[in-house]
Amino acid sequence: MLTEGSIQIGALVLPSILKAGGRLFAQGRAPVAPRTGGAMSGGYRGTGLTQAEVEAITADFRRAGGVVDQSVDAQRYLQTRGAGGLTINQETILLPANPTRTAVYEELVHVEQFRRGVTLEAGRGGVLRFEIEVAETLIRNRQAWQLPADEVRQVIENLRNMRAELQRLTAGQ
Repeated sequence: MLTEGSIQIGALVLPSILKAGGRLFAQGRAPVAPRTGGAMSGGYRGTGLTQAEVEAITADFRRAGGVVDQSVDAQRYLQTRGAGGLTINQETILLPANPTRTAVYEELVHVEQFRRGVTLEAGRGGVLRFEIEVAETLIRNRQAWQLPADEVRQVIENLRNMRAELQRLTAGQ
């Protein structure tokens, strides 16, 4: 059931989505950094996958009970967030209609983070550390996952930027 401040994505209702400082975040959770490119991105520039390709990559996730939501509501929410994909929890990811290969694997790596119980430290570069781990995993698995070279270059550039930002944030602590 939708309540004031909630948003429905397919069958999923995200309660109490708040807007603060130009960013959306779920009540009680650390804010997610705005996604502007690559690993923290509005998506990767590259060739979008067909639905059959998305289904093949996410088959194990879905067989284990995972939900890949590419509904109209999910598309609208991703556009609102400026995101090329979003992992809600260990069971639900949102993807655009034609995500890149790298974007799909990025969200699946985030699922694994949730399953391991990774938590974010608000205000201490926690989101950056979370995203840096994902970028490093994408780079390490680029051949096994057949990630396109141009998308991997974007991940590498974003990783450099995130590391520099994390260093800047933690220098004063």
